[in-house]
Amino acid sequence: MFVRRAGVADSGSGESFGSHDTHQIAIMPNHEVIASSEGLGWQNLYVVLQREAAYSSYLNPVNDHLFVLHLRGSVGIHWSTSDQDVTGRVTPGHFDFVPGREGLDVHLGGSIETMHLYLRRGIVDAVIEDMLGEDPSQTKLRPVFNGSDAFLEQVGACIRGALHDNTRANTLYVEQLSWTLAAHLVRNHCRKASSAPPSGGLSQQQMRRVIDFIEAHMEQPLDLHELSAAACLNSVYFGRQFKRTTNLSPHQFVIQRRLERAKTLLATTSQPIAEIAAGCGFCHQEHLTRLFRARCGTTPSAYRKSFSV
Repeated sequence: MFVRRAGVADSGSGESFGSHDTHQIAIMPNHEVIASSEGLGWQNLYVVLQREAAYSSYLNPVNDHLFVLHLRGSVGIHWSTSDQDVTGRVTPGHFDFVPGREGLDVHLGGSIETMHLYLRRGIVDAVIEDMLGEDPSQTKLRPVFNGSDAFLEQVGACIRGALHDNTRANTLYVEQLSWTLAAHLVRNHCRKASSAPPSGGLSQQQMRRVIDFIEAHMEQPLDLHELSAAACLNSVYFGRQFKRTTNLSPHQFVIQRRLERAKTLLATTSQPIAEIAAGCGFCHQEHLTRLFRARCGTTPSAYRKSFSV
């Protein structure tokens, strides 16, 4: 597997995850950036290693989820969300978790070194739908203060190592880690779980996003990665779930939608068949004719004539 409230920042689906989507704590006065994923093209994770000085601030909500991994330094802190109000100490080897769309009031008592790891809300919502069979809007993630999680610590170490590798293979590796982290988060920190197992396949919301994407980009080449991104799913997992939902592969489904669009245009417009072919994403008129004959049992021109008075 894998996979607006006022004042909430929106993250762009399919775009690189940049610091503009975060709380931007690293650029506060007297803080120091050690390393970050800025410019690496990561879509579902944003990571920054930083040295934080003592500060007091209210952090406005952002759309995506935040893990704070404590690397060095143990200091007093007051940490407050809508659900929790905690005074304590942060210690190395532990972590905090702040759910997306949650404001945070922080009073840090001294200098520490941390890794801030932001995880896209979209993939977490997709995992909630798949693992729990729940509507993400009805499921809440629990904030965590100074928690202990050996698995998260290992994932953090893997991601730190990936910050110095700008290859495509490394980007795909980080993509897989993001889905693993999302599944771990949902498994351990959701407040609500379904008693019934999910039936499998794509949810109505995921299917609608895919169809809308196809309709909006039909004249362009469409590959599996783009379609899976529209559903916020890993491409391999998406392919299996898509076929379970439609009984068609994604490629076959796209061809079907293109032919349906072509049939509508043939029946309702006088647009040249070559232009219809190009506008529906076929390589050329002959490509449309070949597939039209195979799937519809006639040619585009004959189909058009059947609608003539």
